[in-house]
Amino acid sequence: MVAPRMKNITSFIQRNELKKMVPDSAVKLPERIYENIGELYNITFPQQGMCSIVSIIHSSKGEFLLKTAKGAYRGEELHMEYAAMEALKKTNIPIPAVYDFFKEGDFYYLIRECKEGIPLNTIFNESNDKGQRLYMIKEMAKTLSDIHKLKVSNWSFSEFIEGQLFFAEQHFRNNTIDLEEFVFDGEFIEPETLLNWLKDNKPTDGKVTLIHGDYRPKNILWHKKGIEAVVDWAFCDIGDPYYDFAIFKDYLNNDEERMIFLQNYGIDSFDKGRLNYYDRMMRFINI
Repeated sequence: MVAPRMKNITSFIQRNELKKMVPDSAVKLPERIYENIGELYNITFPQQGMCSIVSIIHSSKGEFLLKTAKGAYRGEELHMEYAAMEALKKTNIPIPAVYDFFKEGDFYYLIRECKEGIPLNTIFNESNDKGQRLYMIKEMAKTLSDIHKLKVSNWSFSEFIEGQLFFAEQHFRNNTIDLEEFVFDGEFIEPETLLNWLKDNKPTDGKVTLIHGDYRPKNILWHKKGIEAVVDWAFCDIGDPYYDFAIFKDYLNNDEERMIFLQNYGIDSFDKGRLNYYDRMMRFINI
C-alpha cells in the first residue's frame, strides 16, 4: 500500500533550494548504479522538470531511466515515487518497473525501466483531430478511475485535509510558492488571504482514495493506441480524488470533452465547489 504523504515527507525545501539542478551534475554515476545497468554506453538528457534530473542510460543491460534529486525534501519526494511504483507493480495500473533507490551524500537516485511511448501532452495539446482527443480523454479517464479504485491504507478524510493545510502553511512560510500561480481569472490573490480561505472553507467530508497528485498529459506515456505508463508519482497521496480532477480539468476544452471524461471515469458531474477548493490548494502543494 502507498502511505499518506504526511508519513513520507518530513523535510521542507527552502527558497534557495528551488533552483533547478543542471544535467552536468548527474553525469558521474555512483558505483551502485552499475550493478543495475552493467557497462555504460551513453547518457542522454530529455526535457527536464523542477524536481530532479532525468537521464536516459544506454548500457550493456539495456535502456534505463535515472532520476537524481538533491536535498532531503526532493529526495523524500523521489523515494515516495519509488515506493508508489513498488506498491502498484501488482495492480492493473500501467507503470514502469523500478529497480533501485538509494542515497549517496546529498544526492538521491531512482533507477527504473525506460518505457516506450511519447508524453501525451506532445500529442494531446497539439491535436486538431477531435476524435483522437476524445479517445485519449476516454483512456485517461478510465485509467484515473482505476487508480482511484485501488485499496488504500486507513487514512481519514480529515487527516488528508489537515495534512494538505500543513504542507501549504510550510510552503507559504518558507516562501517556496510561485506567485504567478496565484492569479485566478486575471486577478491576483494574496497567498496569505488564500491560505486563510482554505482553512475557513475546508470540505467537511469526502471519499478517500489513492491520488496521483499530478495527473496531467505530460505524466502519461502514450504508445501506439493506448496508455503505456503513468509516471511521476512524487506527489501521490491518500486523499480526495477531486485533487486529481482539479489538475486535469484544465486540459478539457469544452463540454463534450468534459462529458467524455465524466462518462468514462464513472460519475455524472463535477462538484464545482470541491474543484474550486483543490484548484486553490494545489498552488501551495505542487512546488
